[in-house]
Amino acid sequence: MTQSELLDAVVEVAMEMELTDPTDFGMTKMSEETAYRFIATQLLEDILALKTPSEMYIVALATSTHLLVENFILHQRFLSYLQQRQQ
Repeated sequence: MTQSELLDAVVEVAMEMELTDPTDFGMTKMSEETAYRFIATQLLEDILALKTPSEMYIVALATSTHLLVENFILHQRFLSYLQQRQQ
């Protein structure tokens, strides 16, 4: 797989994650440790269910990409909020 093909695959899978599991920005009653354990368990199960290192690599990169995009968007919204508050 070329670097471009890998990039395309990671972007595709990361974007599919958002479609099938949209981010809920509401508050939760779950503790931080519980949330971390829950997510880590799910991620580990997903990765271990894959058959090849290549699949594992793509899913790991897609997951990272998805989370980084979410973080970027939240940061942009926060900056916009701060800017509006200063006006």
